[in-house]
Amino acid sequence: GRLALAPLVVQSGPGQVTLAGSVPVLADAGEWDLRGEVEALELAPALALAGIAGGGPVTGTLRVEGPREAPRARADLDARVVLDDGAGKDSEPIAVALAASSEGGRVAVERLAAEAAGGRVEGSGRLDVATRALEAKAAASGLDWARLPLLPEPLRRLGGTLLAEVSLGGTMEAP
Repeated sequence: GRLALAPLVVQSGPGQVTLAGSVPVLADAGEWDLRGEVEALELAPALALAGIAGGGPVTGTLRVEGPREAPRARADLDARVVLDDGAGKDSEPIAVALAASSEGGRVAVERLAAEAAGGRVEGSGRLDVATRALEAKAAASGLDWARLPLLPEPLRRLGGTLLAEVSLGGTMEAP
């Protein structure tokens, strides 16, 4: 009852994800033991699924381990994303770093950091899938308003630097 990956390589553009380890298929087949290395994997297909035009490479590590019915997962990823502004012109590159984990029905973003438009955005958050409880916080500093990606052209005429702090808590139905 186990599926062994020795290794499994998935390619997208010039990059790839290499997965190694084993996955329990049947209930009595032991625990998850899966490791992954992400090397310059192209993000365009994933962004397209979210309805966003753009792309860029992502690199990092993945890990899934623990009981078949409640595995623990961890992702540490770094990306350099370029978005299409809708007029056929690419935005400035956005450097993104993500550290996230899940266990049971709980997902945590320990750190999300992005450098864009001359400034920085940092955030973190948690979601409990069973109770649908969530909490999130984010801060932005030094963002040049006119250089923000995906901003409609009429709003680009505004000037200034964006500084913001946001906190969100509650449930998915009533944040």
